[in-house]
Amino acid sequence: MRRFHPIILVFMLCPLPTLANDFDAAVQTYQEGHYQAAMQAFRGLAERGNPAAQFHLGLMYANGDGTPRDRAEAARWYRESASRGFAAAQRNLGLVYSAGDGVARDYVQAYAWINLAAAQGNTEVNRQARRDLADLQARMSGTQFLEAQHLTQTLYAQVYGD
Repeated sequence: MRRFHPIILVFMLCPLPTLANDFDAAVQTYQEGHYQAAMQAFRGLAERGNPAAQFHLGLMYANGDGTPRDRAEAARWYRESASRGFAAAQRNLGLVYSAGDGVARDYVQAYAWINLAAAQGNTEVNRQARRDLADLQARMSGTQFLEAQHLTQTLYAQVYGD
């Protein structure tokens, strides 16, 4: 019978930290006002593809928490998260395009990203996104609206693989 060394056995029985635990720790660090440490924690998770961390990193750049305010970098992280289906990032990316905040103003892009967020159930983010769509549509030409509908379909296929 094979015997395990006690240290190896302890290692095997102890749960390894998960990305979810790491994310929760990063959120707590942020809430405690330790912005630079939170930035590092979110960045590590974001670079490993965690869409919630990517979104929070975008928020930190947008607000200048733990870093100089950088709207273009915020938009980049929102896009990373949005492309993974994170509704809040999709809405924020759309708002960034609508305002031209860190990116060129583009109502077609804005509408398409916010439309993806609005289609994700019945949460507060989705309700806000539906209101945003009405506001955006009022500012768009008919041609822009049709382009936005087409872009929404294209983005949906890219994000969700359908």
